[in-house]
Amino acid sequence: MAHQFSLFFLGVTGYIGGSVLVELKNRYPNAQFTALNERDGAFHSDKIYDDNNLDDIKGIRVDAQHRDVDLEIFSAGKTGHIDPYIIAPCTVYGKGRGPVRNLSIQVNNMIRVALRRKELVQVGPGTNLWNGVHIDDLANLYGLLLDHALSGRDKSTDPFERFYWGSGDEYVWGDIAKELARLLYARGAIQSETIKIIKIEEEPILNPTSTNSRSVSNRGIALGWTLSGTPLFETLPQEVEWTLAEAKANA
Repeated sequence: MAHQFSLFFLGVTGYIGGSVLVELKNRYPNAQFTALNERDGAFHSDKIYDDNNLDDIKGIRVDAQHRDVDLEIFSAGKTGHIDPYIIAPCTVYGKGRGPVRNLSIQVNNMIRVALRRKELVQVGPGTNLWNGVHIDDLANLYGLLLDHALSGRDKSTDPFERFYWGSGDEYVWGDIAKELARLLYARGAIQSETIKIIKIEEEPILNPTSTNSRSVSNRGIALGWTLSGTPLFETLPQEVEWTLAEAKANA
């Protein structure tokens, strides 16, 4: 039997939100969707956050990005106003399928800054670690989670049990910077392959490339989530071309 329900959707004009909306509409064509539109580049910790560990989820710092929103959602879940689920993605890459934005932030902002400055810059030593996930894989996780939520099989009672990391492969930001410098220099977009080391205050837009974020998506894996998207390093030539085309279109 086809599911018929209404879903209020935030962020449809965004890179992730647009692709997720396409994924969910493909899965649930009969549903009604209403849309509304330490930062030093160094490695600091061996800590890897596990979404199956409630202490990890509850222990995320209150000043972490978006944490204030998470806590409000958890609070509404505890009082029974909503049945919330949260997916926290890592670095997302690949071409989005949404109606407005199709490029991501972290890798693409590093390219955008390089195009503006005619040099590739990196915050600090570049030893900091992040996970990456292809946009199509992330959208699939949203679909699997909605399937799970509608199935009636979810017996969780604590809203913190409904927090999912959207995490894939792990990489070092300095390695990404080196490959981007090579690709951009080969395209004549920057003056040299030499990477300039800066402090975050010089280019605040690169903040997400200067921190550490390590997590494992055990809850998603338990739902049957697997990674099938192109690995991050293999998409970098395309990310460069897409961002160059964006710059040309906006010139």
